[in-house]
Amino acid sequence: MAVRDRQGNLRGRAGDKINRVLGGKNIVQAIPDEVNQTEATKKCSGEWGLVSTTGKVIRKAMSYICDFYDSDITNRLTAVVKKSITASDKKILHRDLHDGDTDVFAGFQFNIKSPVDRALKVKPEVSVDENYRVSFFLPAFSGKQDVVYPKFPSQLRCSISVHITAFNLRKDYFIRLERRNADVRITENEPLEWYFSPLIPEGGIVFVCLSLAYFTDDNKSGRRYVNGKDWCPATILTAFHAGPGNTDEASSGALDKEALNGYMGNELIRNFLLVEEEDETEVQQGVEMIIYS
Repeated sequence: MAVRDRQGNLRGRAGDKINRVLGGKNIVQAIPDEVNQTEATKKCSGEWGLVSTTGKVIRKAMSYICDFYDSDITNRLTAVVKKSITASDKKILHRDLHDGDTDVFAGFQFNIKSPVDRALKVKPEVSVDENYRVSFFLPAFSGKQDVVYPKFPSQLRCSISVHITAFNLRKDYFIRLERRNADVRITENEPLEWYFSPLIPEGGIVFVCLSLAYFTDDNKSGRRYVNGKDWCPATILTAFHAGPGNTDEASSGALDKEALNGYMGNELIRNFLLVEEEDETEVQQGVEMIIYS
């Protein structure tokens, strides 16, 4: 019900109108009709929530690989997660990243201002065998000609790292499985050929990433890293589903699993399935009433 204040202005609701005071003037606005979401709209909204929370926890977990993301990483990573999940043949909110296409993550840059293929002029090769062993190969290269350095007052050095990380969203954890790195020589560098045999639990989604770290190094202050928001190269080389994994339950339990704090995907799917089950029960009861009436 609208009321008149001491200045004679009407405030509050009157019928399908609402009275406000703005700049000393009485403003009358129509109250918008309630929006009735269709079932399809609700599903799309729920899946968007699933996509968003998935991108968020991946971004947080991968911060140990890339210290400085670009300002648009949220939108870029969310778009890739959506592409992965929607590639599944399963119905909306009956699917998550474990059902998705992991190939779409290959080549994703954690900082678009400094893509790895611009910072490193030789192309790395990576492969995964049937037992989820990872092979990494980087051809011989020159530290001076094939590595791009950011502008800095003193001479910079560089190190190259490969990181392997596994996620199990359905069990709310991720694992930093293995990491290997090598300092780059200013002159010629021999090929890098690394092999990884990580223990991967059942259901893991595995990301193999490459990053470059830049630093100064002197006898007084030691090594000091200088990566920043404008230059922090890091990329996903490949990603894959580990299926049954390659380790037993006892060994899996001994791995250092870190919680995916803030992941809401399991709750979103669980709540949707409960509502769907209730709706199906109501429909079935209605059919039975018609049959037996």
